[in-house]
Amino acid sequence: MNENEQEIEVKFYVNDLAAVEESLLGLGCRLVEPKVFESNLRFDTPDGALTLERRVLRLRQPAPSGQPEAAGVLTYKSPAQPGQEVTIRQEIEVVVDNLVTARHLLEALGYQVVVMYEKWRTIYRLGPVDVVLDELPYGNFVEIEGHNPEEIRTAARQL
Repeated sequence: MNENEQEIEVKFYVNDLAAVEESLLGLGCRLVEPKVFESNLRFDTPDGALTLERRVLRLRQPAPSGQPEAAGVLTYKSPAQPGQEVTIRQEIEVVVDNLVTARHLLEALGYQVVVMYEKWRTIYRLGPVDVVLDELPYGNFVEIEGHNPEEIRTAARQL
């Protein structure tokens, strides 16, 4: 697996996202991505093969602000390594400039939308890791993403 194609993260369900944000600001974290609204489509085969294999195929709008020319991002995620407290898996992302065409391509290949979800996302930087605050209709989540599990554990302890 290419190191640039690796996602290393941990995700927490939280009751009070505002308290987490206060903690981040108290630690002197830098705002990387102001609060932005995202729409996500997850695709699968008609028989649910991706889900059964714990793989993800997602089309997300909007793209991160670091890619202003993009309309969105197409992402593939492999199954996570089992039994780990920090999730490590392959993640391949492709910037797309036309979400409608990207969706039509996936559907022409036999994929169908199985889940659609929307969220508000804010990203902070805490040392070497990104701390992502996600607000969804069914709950709030904090993701800590970094280059190795120890960075993530350190950030989680700080929070």
